[in-house]
Amino acid sequence: VVLRDAFEGDGLSKRAATRLADLDRIASAHAAFPVLVVVHDAKAGGAAEKSKGEARAAAAAGALPAAKARIAPVWAGAGAPVADPKTSGNRNARLEIVFVAPRAS
Repeated sequence: VVLRDAFEGDGLSKRAATRLADLDRIASAHAAFPVLVVVHDAKAGGAAEKSKGEARAAAAAGALPAAKARIAPVWAGAGAPVADPKTSGNRNARLEIVFVAPRAS
């Protein structure tokens, strides 16, 4: 699930918080699935951007309490763009919630 404009300052936007609450209910119903919370930035940055990105990933992960024991917050920075960073403006900035298929037994 990809959320754009997920953050207002260092916190979640109201729209993102509502969507994450919906996803938390899904996580609760599917307890076997680990969850990745990945924050992507629009442009490459330094240590300050890394710290901010990690804090945002942790904030988003905190909005998914049902998945707390099986969640991995990740700051990906600008390393996985969906569009050319030179021409895409803020399009690469996004929050991704990934439900990972559990290993088959």
